[in-house]
Amino acid sequence: MCNRLVVKAQVTALSEAVGNLSKALARRNMWNNTVLVFMGDNGGPNDGAHSNTPLRGGKLNFFEGGIRPAAFVTSPLLPRAVWGSEYNGLVHEVDWFATFSVMAGVALDPGLDSVDVWPTLVDPGTPHRTEALVSNNILRQGRWKLLIGAGRGSTPQAWHTGMLKGCVLGTGGGWMVPPANASNTCPGDVYTHGGDRNQLGCPSDVPGKAQVAVTSAVDKWLCSVPCSLAHPCLFDVVADPGERNEVAGANPGAVARLLARLLDLQKNFSNATTIKDNGKFCDTLARRTVQGVGPFLGPWIDPDF
Repeated sequence: MCNRLVVKAQVTALSEAVGNLSKALARRNMWNNTVLVFMGDNGGPNDGAHSNTPLRGGKLNFFEGGIRPAAFVTSPLLPRAVWGSEYNGLVHEVDWFATFSVMAGVALDPGLDSVDVWPTLVDPGTPHRTEALVSNNILRQGRWKLLIGAGRGSTPQAWHTGMLKGCVLGTGGGWMVPPANASNTCPGDVYTHGGDRNQLGCPSDVPGKAQVAVTSAVDKWLCSVPCSLAHPCLFDVVADPGERNEVAGANPGAVARLLARLLDLQKNFSNATTIKDNGKFCDTLARRTVQGVGPFLGPWIDPDF
């Protein structure tokens, strides 16, 4: 049985839950003052019968299929003229912090990375952000996306774990093609065994593991260190949202401009996993498990935190 059917069932249950929430707000006369934002935290995983076509990649990597999730905003507070419309500009998930803070009348700290997106939602002609730091080694600016490494570095290990998560992108460089009969057939380039069996991996990762080494040239490119400070990669994600064409050589001016900006942003970059809080956050997180599964993070009130 293809686990794509499980995904469909999960989405159906999620849709019903959102409907129940909006109806409950309406019953309590709260809907007219509500802004509902529905968004994914990442694209669908390439190893679980999902498809991000025509985008490349998926969950756990920084191709557009992994960082451009579906989202919608609905609210009676939005003018009717924008109902049902689409906004194709650049919005970062951190922007919701500034957006909701301003709505609540909370002053924003200077230098905050978050940008209030509400003026743009009300009037799509109002400019929003023009750039976003995807990771410490990846910058999106306008139509361009520059890569000089993976999430945490430029070594093969960094690429495999930070960018590609073991190169689990399926065959063909991470472009997933939906099957002709999507109702009962899984994509042919995605393992569906519920574990690590037959999972594609970089050749250097395969010995001693239950994986199948990739063999195509495009997959081997992903298993190397394809983008580095010495050899940046550039994609035009407006003209080429599927990231099929690396165009650094044809656009040296854009590469130089984005590289200078990225190196400047790196000076103040902080990884969330390295921020110290005297151990309170980590200790609290470590104490929270459910039936032996954890740690996890969720709503709580802890007097010691």
